[in-house]
Amino acid sequence: MNQSTWLPASSTAMAMAMLLVGCESNPPKAIVEPSVATRVPDHGKPALTEAYGSYQAGDDARALALFLPHARSGVREAQVRVAHIYSRNKGVAPNPVEACSWWEAAAHQGDAVGANNVGRCYEIGSGRGKSDVSAALWYRRAADGGNAYGMYNMGLAYEYGSGVAQSFATAADWFRRALNAKLAPGDTADAERHLKRSMNHVNAANGDPQAQHDLAIDLFNGHKPEVKDERRAVAMMREAATRGSSPEVWYIYGSWIHGGVGGVKSDLPQAATWIKKASDAGHESARIRYANILLCGTGVKKDQAAAERLLRATIDSGSWLAMSEYSEWHNRGDCGFRKNAALGSQWRAKADAAQNDGAKRRTTK
Repeated sequence: MNQSTWLPASSTAMAMAMLLVGCESNPPKAIVEPSVATRVPDHGKPALTEAYGSYQAGDDARALALFLPHARSGVREAQVRVAHIYSRNKGVAPNPVEACSWWEAAAHQGDAVGANNVGRCYEIGSGRGKSDVSAALWYRRAADGGNAYGMYNMGLAYEYGSGVAQSFATAADWFRRALNAKLAPGDTADAERHLKRSMNHVNAANGDPQAQHDLAIDLFNGHKPEVKDERRAVAMMREAATRGSSPEVWYIYGSWIHGGVGGVKSDLPQAATWIKKASDAGHESARIRYANILLCGTGVKKDQAAAERLLRATIDSGSWLAMSEYSEWHNRGDCGFRKNAALGSQWRAKADAAQNDGAKRRTTK
């Protein structure tokens, strides 16, 4: 685990709008379109061959004229193509109302992709009046029809409580179904991220310290899909620190209350207690920070000798970070430590050499 993850990061604006997938402008790769050769025998209508040829060639004006009669007569595949033509802007002006109407017509004949796209129409309010409830109903219809993106969008609906009562457990179930139904590679990564987030909420609510840590970090930094909320992050990390046995969590929580982040009043003695706990467990950054706490008497009784012993012991364990800190002690002369620029330079050189040596070992493995 990266020990620097507790540090504040720049806030990332979260896109609260649901991910909208399955539309023709970004067709899902997992949905394979049947070839013309497999379609024509189904209907025995030669005109469809020409329509598909024009569609595939990007001549949507001609394709539309050829598809429309079949769409109006109830040929589902023609209805889907008409909807796509009205949405993809290749020679025919986009018409969201017509696109949504034809997707709905196809959906009423059992087309799950069409149902998913009708849900999209309602979700973003394009071609239909915006309605999260209606969007969720159509996504459910697509999901029940076996469409992976309908399942994915149902997961998002439950994750955010959009059109349905929020339920992270139900959201996680839908994300698992979507992943099992095979999303496109890029969307698979997003679904896995949302699944992890949902499960973090479920497990954190059940008192799992690791989930509480992960959720706290996401809340603190505003990692998508979480909205930055430092106060809630501190409360969540406190739960993780109290319940768990992770030196990393103890160190992060101690550092947060030391700095008084998230509107929480700084509590130096309590912070020192948590950081010492992590230090005693061998956490490198905690040992360095607790050495500084002892050096300056921050929340504890000042003890320069103990501070130097701890920092030197950390150096002896091979920590170039501790060497770098020792260099700074000599350069700054803080809190009564004897300033010595020459020793500061020597320890800086040792720290740089140890860091470079460590980097070389990692690259040659």
